[in-house]
Amino acid sequence: MCLPWCCWPFIDVELEEPPKKKEDKTEKHYIMVEDGSLFYPTPEPKTAPVYYSSYPQYYYVEPAPAPKPASPKPSKHVYWYGSSGHEVDVQNHAIHKAHAKPTPMVPYEPSVEDQFWVRELDGSWTLRTSKDVGDNCQPGYWQQGDGGYSHFVRTA
Repeated sequence: MCLPWCCWPFIDVELEEPPKKKEDKTEKHYIMVEDGSLFYPTPEPKTAPVYYSSYPQYYYVEPAPAPKPASPKPSKHVYWYGSSGHEVDVQNHAIHKAHAKPTPMVPYEPSVEDQFWVRELDGSWTLRTSKDVGDNCQPGYWQQGDGGYSHFVRTA
C-alpha cells in the first residue's frame, strides 16, 4: 500500500500513433526525343552536407622547462661566520699589490705644437710645448690633474 504523501507522483501517458510517412511528391522530368522514346536525365549529384564544429580549436604548446630547484636555505639557528670588513680590506689590498703594475701615463701622440703645464723644481708652473718637455724637462713624470688634463712634473 502506497500512501499519497510518500510516493513519487506518476502520470499515465498514452502513446500516439507514429507519424505517417510523406508521399514522394517530386515531379518526374523527362525529355521526349524525336523518335518518340523518353529520355530521363540523371539527377544532379547531391553534395555532401558540410558540418561545422562548435568546439574550440586546441593548439599544442611546447611546455616550458621545469624550474631549477631552490637552493637550500640555512635554518634560523645556523650562524654564518664570514670575513670582517677589515679582513676584506686587507685581502683586497694584498690582491692589488700582487697584480698592480705601475704604468707611465703619457699623452697619446701629442703634436709638436701641443702645450702642457710643467711643474718646475721650485714649485712654479710654466706652459711648454710637447717637444720642449721631451727635450729639456727630463727627468720627470706625467701626472693627471683633478680636471682630467695631463701635466709634467720635473724631478731633477
